[in-house]
Amino acid sequence: MADGGLDLDARVRHAAALLDDPILKEAFDLLEAEAVNAWASSAAAQQQEREWAFLMLKAVRRVRGNLEAVIAEGKIAAQPLMRAVR
Repeated sequence: MADGGLDLDARVRHAAALLDDPILKEAFDLLEAEAVNAWASSAAAQQQEREWAFLMLKAVRRVRGNLEAVIAEGKIAAQPLMRAVR
């Protein structure tokens, strides 16, 4: 994964700021809700719509998960044992 030229501490701060941003939270929540609604309201014959909804839901969760992974990486790196190894 590309780090955008940022050191780990900067990446962690940036990822945390994004996850704490109320507009981004709202966008994630809206996209998730739209995907779930599209899936739940699809007719039996609407396989393509369900697949789209599934992929949208997976994409939103993957973006959020990637941000959470950056934060987790920072927490692990901040542990004393890991600092001694570096």
